[in-house]
Amino acid sequence: MASAVLATAGETLGLALANLVNVLNPSRILLSGEGAAAGEPLLAPLRRALQQHAFADLARSVELMVATAGDDEWARGAASLVLGEVYRPPVYAPAGHQDPLFFESPRAAAASRR
Repeated sequence: MASAVLATAGETLGLALANLVNVLNPSRILLSGEGAAAGEPLLAPLRRALQQHAFADLARSVELMVATAGDDEWARGAASLVLGEVYRPPVYAPAGHQDPLFFESPRAAAASRR
């Protein structure tokens, strides 16, 4: 059952990647995450679908790589999301705007006080 699920997922992902290869012509595709760590039960159907559905010369030229992410990478990714929100520059709204999600720009605030 699990191998059939992985085969179907690999085939579907291979078809999607073939479309991307046909449109974008990347030199390399990097697969990562827990699904990619499944290995050949996922990758063999993926490669077959990619070869079958991408233009032949493009399919031959694209390099398919698999990277496994450890706990450190997950933690760094989560931390970068948090820090991105903490240090995100404010979004300024026009003077007199009442939405609490926006800040009044310093220039607009000075103009509204005049």
